[in-house]
Amino acid sequence: MQSETRNEFQSTEIIKYQRDARFHKEKCGTNIVAQTVYQSVLKQEQSLFVTCILHADGAPITKRIRNCKSMWILQLFIAELPPCIRFSKSNIMLLSIWTGSSKEGFNLFLCDIVKKLNSVQKDGLLINIDQTQRIIPIRFQFYTGDLPALETMTNTVQHGGYHACISCNIHGEYDHHQKTVLYIPTGNEKERTQSDYYKHVEEAEKCTTRRSVSGIFGYSIFEPIFSQRILTSIKHDYMHSSLLGQGKKILMSVDLDVRQANIIDTTLLNLTLPDEFHRRPRSIQRCSSWKAQGYRTVILYLCPVILRDVLSADHYGHVLLFVCAIRLLHCDYIIYKQAELADILLKTYENTIDDYYDKKLSTLVLHVHRHFSKEFSLHGISHLIKQIVDHYEIDLTIDSIEINNDQLDDAGDEQLEYMSDIISDRFKIQHPNICISCKQSITYYQHMKLQRVQYHARCYTRRGLVNNYIIAYNNSISDCEYGYIDSFVKCHCGKFICVTKLRKLSSLTDYLKDSCFQPLLQRIIDYFFYIVQETRETILIKTEDIWRKCVICTFDNNHLISPVSATYEHD
Repeated sequence: MQSETRNEFQSTEIIKYQRDARFHKEKCGTNIVAQTVYQSVLKQEQSLFVTCILHADGAPITKRIRNCKSMWILQLFIAELPPCIRFSKSNIMLLSIWTGSSKEGFNLFLCDIVKKLNSVQKDGLLINIDQTQRIIPIRFQFYTGDLPALETMTNTVQHGGYHACISCNIHGEYDHHQKTVLYIPTGNEKERTQSDYYKHVEEAEKCTTRRSVSGIFGYSIFEPIFSQRILTSIKHDYMHSSLLGQGKKILMSVDLDVRQANIIDTTLLNLTLPDEFHRRPRSIQRCSSWKAQGYRTVILYLCPVILRDVLSADHYGHVLLFVCAIRLLHCDYIIYKQAELADILLKTYENTIDDYYDKKLSTLVLHVHRHFSKEFSLHGISHLIKQIVDHYEIDLTIDSIEINNDQLDDAGDEQLEYMSDIISDRFKIQHPNICISCKQSITYYQHMKLQRVQYHARCYTRRGLVNNYIIAYNNSISDCEYGYIDSFVKCHCGKFICVTKLRKLSSLTDYLKDSCFQPLLQRIIDYFFYIVQETRETILIKTEDIWRKCVICTFDNNHLISPVSATYEHD
């Protein structure tokens, strides 16, 4: 019975989300269903269909033994499921698990899986909708993974080779000092077209021995399900490339003295984060052992604070080029020309990187960022995608079946908690006219769940180290403002939130006046960072005016605030 209920819920969510993508694209923000590839399919297909995303990744079975066997996993996600439930354990389909001392046999192992997926794509899938069985067309949009996984799935040279970029014709050069292949842009690079790609594939297939042609060894194992569109079906995993790759190298290259390290550690120690951030970053002196979540927090939200007094003005601005570019490509809300802006920032960052770091950062990991903007335009934002085995390891189950996605759950007040009488009376004194048109009694609460997102009032005593009370909201003229949640108010007229406002004090661009990158950053940085000051002014807003939670930290005796980029990113 529970399985049937879950299937019906999933089918309903798929239908509803695809309808939003078809008729109200703006509701889907920058998600997969709102971008170029999916929207082009919607114009061709007028009936319901299901879109699948493939993700592959590998990891050693244990880190306690050197050169131990690795585990390679291929898993599937459904694009039509809303982001808030798309990556939950119950909605991940595990296609295969393969273990071995190397990944050479992974493609052979995948042959049977690809045949079955191709069969499903041709025949469709029988799904129960409204107690009626229907055959629904299945399509595959893209596959994602880190560089080792993508090179295996695309049948190209390893990322340490000379023609390792499948998206363009850049040629790597071996640096004897760095002992690695570097990808330094010359300005003559050209995007690889589909015709170029398949021309090289045919030439490689004709070779009697295994030899690459422009970095390609032959047909991809996924060619049957991504027929004649391999190049536009690739999406690099930003977790490995941006966070564990380039972001880690940035932090590792910063030379900190003891005083600076202690100041940064104090900032990290006193940091409180929304509950979407399950892991707080540890000491900056141990950043080499951080997980991806730690780099995400520091790179995307805290860099403007912790590096301001450490780096020179130009170096500081150079880091913010990377930060703002990744934020543009990672946020789930629409910003005017965000793909084009991110492309400009990333290319400027790559072209000037030798001025602030040695050449060892100019590897393929950096170069693939040059193609992120195109991938964003085609397929939307990236998320931290967790392997299904990690779900079972930590025994984490996200069960959202009983939660209404559109409004606060009115089935009962278990989602809300009454404030104490003392606190409630205090707010009634402060806000005697909180609801003039309503003669019924007013009830105050300390926390609520709205559209599957948990919010707390500042006075909520059981929130621990979680900070769910700092929000960005839209005012009466649709401008973004910030504030602390003081209480949730429920009366006959509806549900409201009492907010103490945070006054916008200045822009972060004021701290970039001496940086050569200030003209480029001033157009963008206010989307993500603002310096605010506490006030005593309170305001009453509607629950639907909440935009998203924020990350906040101390900055020059005030606060630097930054809206959370991806509300439903699975951590």
